[in-house]
Amino acid sequence: MKWITSFFVLLQTLVFAEDVLPVAVIGSGPAGLSAALVTGRERVETHVFLGDRPGGPVNAITCLGNWPGSVKGKGYVVMERLFDQLKRFDVHLHSEEITQVDFSSSPHRLYTSSGKEYTAKTVIIATGAYPRPLGLPKEDECQDIETYVYKPDAARFEGKTVAIVGGGTDAVKKARILSKTASKVYLLVRSSFLQKPFMAEKLQKKGNIEIVYNVSVQNLITQRLSANSFHQEWDQSFCLGSPSSTYTSSSELVPVSKRASKAKIFAPSGKSSLQTVSHEKKLTHIHLSNG
Repeated sequence: MKWITSFFVLLQTLVFAEDVLPVAVIGSGPAGLSAALVTGRERVETHVFLGDRPGGPVNAITCLGNWPGSVKGKGYVVMERLFDQLKRFDVHLHSEEITQVDFSSSPHRLYTSSGKEYTAKTVIIATGAYPRPLGLPKEDECQDIETYVYKPDAARFEGKTVAIVGGGTDAVKKARILSKTASKVYLLVRSSFLQKPFMAEKLQKKGNIEIVYNVSVQNLITQRLSANSFHQEWDQSFCLGSPSSTYTSSSELVPVSKRASKAKIFAPSGKSSLQTVSHEKKLTHIHLSNG
């Protein structure tokens, strides 16, 4: 009778056992898709969790000049080719975003933002780099601050005034993208020069891009500025760049050499405003709003 009991126990285990993914890849940028391509070619069933932005920040690159074995091209074109390659293998794409992985269990447990759970024998984490936020109080409550912008998004800023926080390569590229549709683009740079200084002249030749050096963001408050102060309205702001080059906040949004002046970002009634102080131009307030 023992063999009958063992048989039913085994049968129950097989019937009610969870589907275990052989390989789960978290991330859909170049690293994640390349990993999936390798496992897929080895005929290992692979599942890629794309997250909220399939392809990642590479999609926003207008001229990808350092891709191995490839001529210069647009980032989203390269990513499309990678996705097309995956179709030839046993690779499954999931639009869900993985928010947590429990490596203490075997197989490992994966949790998605929708509350769904998966189990996988092998987990490859290829989440890549993310723009570092400004680290301001209530920053996550400000709907006017974005961290990514792709070329197709430029149409949303037709005729608007845009502020880009950052002086790295990504910030410069986004400034060039948005200058084609926005009426005015301000590039706020913490230091006294861009990460690639030679780009300054190219940006200024656009005519509607103004670079503001030696500024940094302090915090968010909820109040309006006095009516007698001169101000410049902005329709959208961005925090761009990789973790090593993103504009961050550690001082006030004023010329670094004159930090005695006060300056803040604030968000009245769902809108965001950015205040700067420039002793030379007497520019005291810059607002961020949705038009």
